[in-house]
Amino acid sequence: MKHIQKIIVPTDFSESSSRAFSYALWFADRVGASIDLLHIVYPGTDVMDFPAMAAQVTKVQVETAQQVMQAFTNEALTRLQSTTDFEHVPVVRPRVDVGTPATLVSALAKELESDLVVMGTRGEHNRLEVAFGSVTTAILKRSPVPVLVVPSELDAIQIKTLGYATSLDESDPYHIWQAAQMLSPFNAFLKIVHVRTSFDDKKNIDLPALETFLAGKDLALQVSFHESTDTDIEEGLENFVSLHKVDLLIMYSPKRNVFERIGHRSLTRKMALFSHIPILVMK
Repeated sequence: MKHIQKIIVPTDFSESSSRAFSYALWFADRVGASIDLLHIVYPGTDVMDFPAMAAQVTKVQVETAQQVMQAFTNEALTRLQSTTDFEHVPVVRPRVDVGTPATLVSALAKELESDLVVMGTRGEHNRLEVAFGSVTTAILKRSPVPVLVVPSELDAIQIKTLGYATSLDESDPYHIWQAAQMLSPFNAFLKIVHVRTSFDDKKNIDLPALETFLAGKDLALQVSFHESTDTDIEEGLENFVSLHKVDLLIMYSPKRNVFERIGHRSLTRKMALFSHIPILVMK
């Protein structure tokens, strides 16, 4: 796993995307990465019966967004520099494209050889969307690279303690190593946790076996292993995050493992876990 060099940040200029951009600037400074700041304009579908008019509407939207981009970037840098000392100011490459977010972010990540997508949460719908919002959920599912989701309610920007929510899948050792290499510049504590519930399927490995396997690997972080039992996995993770003061929680893949166990069970409220700390979804 190479170090993070290029980060894509989709923005709609909302408060939540502004918070995500500030986090991305701070993150990029720490890892020495550059940022591709992306605003996506939807085609003028409301006037599609008049193609020339639709094209003109879209053209105006693109030009307006390009003007807003620079002000948006400058404001975020000024705000962050008032509270943070930059080692170097990250290079920001603003761009405006026409299309749909999930398709464009996925395509650009491949085209630009990006290493990470950073974006904010927005909106409440159902299941995964209760936690992440429909656009964020779509990008989580389609992005070919890891996605870091930043909640709009985030209080402080820091990474001192990392949590990795393991489902004890046989692929977890690789993804833990991958995440550790990616986040090694932060010199953080990495706490690997498995929440055992009555819904658990038979596991490919157990926590002691995972600990033994990783003991011989250079993870570049201080690592500890934890297991708890709870009737509900999201509550178990919330308790762990609160008890250990986790600043960033890592999960593997929005279609499998821990994320799947959360996303495909009934969620009756917006999960506090996803409202207060960033989530890094590995691919």
